[in-house]
Amino acid sequence: MKLLERDEVDTAFLQEIERWRELLARNIAARNPALTQQEINFAVCRTIDRIIFLRICEDRGIELYGKLMALQNGTQVYNRLFHLFHQADDRYNSGLFHFRQEKGHFSDIDSLTPNLSIDDKALKDIFKNLYYPDGPYEFSVLPADILGQVYEQFLGKVIRLTPGHRAIVEDKPEIRKAGGIYYTPSYIVDYIVNQTVGRLVKGKKPGPRGTVSKLKILDPACGSGSFLLGAYQFLLDWQRDQYVKDDPCKWAKGRTPRLYQGSGDQWRLTTDERKRILLNNIHGVDIDPQAVEVTKLSLLLKVLEGEDEQTIGRQLSLFQERVLPDLQNNIKCGNSLIGPDFYGNRQITMLDEEEMYRINTFDWHAEFPEIMGVGGFDAVIGNPPYLSMENMEPVHRDYYYGKGVDGRKRFATAMHKSNLYSIFWEQVIRLTKLKGFAGLITPYSWLSNSSFINLRKIFLEQTTIRVINLLPLGVFKDVGIKPCTTILQNNLCPDSCPIYVQDLREIGVGEIAMDIETERMLKSIPTGAFRETPNMIFSVEWNEITASLLRKIKTRNTTLGELAVVKRGAIQLPTGDIRAMNLGRGQTPNVFLRERIFGDMDICGIIYTCTICLIR
Repeated sequence: MKLLERDEVDTAFLQEIERWRELLARNIAARNPALTQQEINFAVCRTIDRIIFLRICEDRGIELYGKLMALQNGTQVYNRLFHLFHQADDRYNSGLFHFRQEKGHFSDIDSLTPNLSIDDKALKDIFKNLYYPDGPYEFSVLPADILGQVYEQFLGKVIRLTPGHRAIVEDKPEIRKAGGIYYTPSYIVDYIVNQTVGRLVKGKKPGPRGTVSKLKILDPACGSGSFLLGAYQFLLDWQRDQYVKDDPCKWAKGRTPRLYQGSGDQWRLTTDERKRILLNNIHGVDIDPQAVEVTKLSLLLKVLEGEDEQTIGRQLSLFQERVLPDLQNNIKCGNSLIGPDFYGNRQITMLDEEEMYRINTFDWHAEFPEIMGVGGFDAVIGNPPYLSMENMEPVHRDYYYGKGVDGRKRFATAMHKSNLYSIFWEQVIRLTKLKGFAGLITPYSWLSNSSFINLRKIFLEQTTIRVINLLPLGVFKDVGIKPCTTILQNNLCPDSCPIYVQDLREIGVGEIAMDIETERMLKSIPTGAFRETPNMIFSVEWNEITASLLRKIKTRNTTLGELAVVKRGAIQLPTGDIRAMNLGRGQTPNVFLRERIFGDMDICGIIYTCTICLIR
């Protein structure tokens, strides 16, 4: 079997780990009848995460090659596999492997998976397909975006237990309602990171004492971690480049060197420095506990990127500590939109365990007290979920529509026929520090749809919109979403402040990666132009000539609204189709309009045709 090309890897690898999930779910459910549905989901996903982590480390030369393959020989496979997990805990110190209480370790101890019973046959089947020729994957060069894309699809399904304790894998209800998974392409991630984090680092100094180390970056719906990986990679590259530009030899000295020379005399950040940047700068939240673990896994693999057993061993002896950080205080599980006031008018005892698990309230001030205590995050980025209000669970929708403890409506953007992404935008602005930056990719229905008027009002009355990029269909593979990226700063700007709009809707998807980073088809529209339009509609076709003409018409003429109260506009009908108007016998169109639409109002005159009516 040949090694797969890049464009084949995502589909093949997804199919493979989905097969592992089916295999492990059925076997664990059958051999461990006391486990709950949540416990089986945890056990299966955590086991897969650990196996993938160790296999990638093997191909990168960090772990001895073939350790997992050797488990195919003999019996008691799971016990021997767990011996490797314990060794990994001693070596890496990450929450991925955490089986005993330790000082300074914040992750919950895993007391479940050490006591599982899993058949040898199931595990041997998995290990066999991890290696060539049965497994066609080159794990050492598996790109982070491919791994993230695979996991994003993987997280769209969940294990459900039947009454007979049989495991079934099915789509999550919220994924079905949303119409699929919206995995953000890497070029969109890079663009949003450059437009937010990139603006924040300009003119700043590197190192632990530099101001960049104090930047706090958040993805409040992190999924598989693609945006956090993009932000982390940006900061790794920026810090390294600044050290090299300053004086690499200086930064490679001392008790805590920031650089070392790797193969080919290239300067690289030490593992300790990569850990420092990750812990200082990167934060994420997701409602799905499995997504949280996948994000942690992806970030931990990024810490180890480019390392091998020799460099890891040298740094272990230098720093006298294990290789990886504990991300429990950085990547957290909870509902970014539903706070603890959810329980204000409810008896917690009335909610069953499954419902509380699904709601998963989150207290931002309790979970990130230092960050929220100084006003919030410096940059908030991501791709929030898209879900119409009518497709939400009623308990969620009622919360968004309801009032908080201060008596005010929790979310002004929660309107009939609006969307969950608009509520996320409102929350993102609340979480962004004054003068901080936010960037999301969402549908562009908010530009003109009446259900998003309050979101437009928040944008125009509380923020400075920097850039709007309208993107073509096809950005999200196999999903019919019309997307845009929006970059804003959390401070109010004057009417003259320009909003840059780039309309790429007619550009081929293959050309977007190049065009979005350029000023091609970029035009400037003053913020005041949108503030003065009816309902604050964002007309991206705006130009000064048309705007000037409309201003003259508005100031020199009488509007229809000043002459009459129009309760219902005329409806265009096929010519001569009087029956469709429900006219009574003997009624003429004029009489019908007077009695049915305008009531007893004194009307100077009505001119009616089948297409339009005018009042004069």
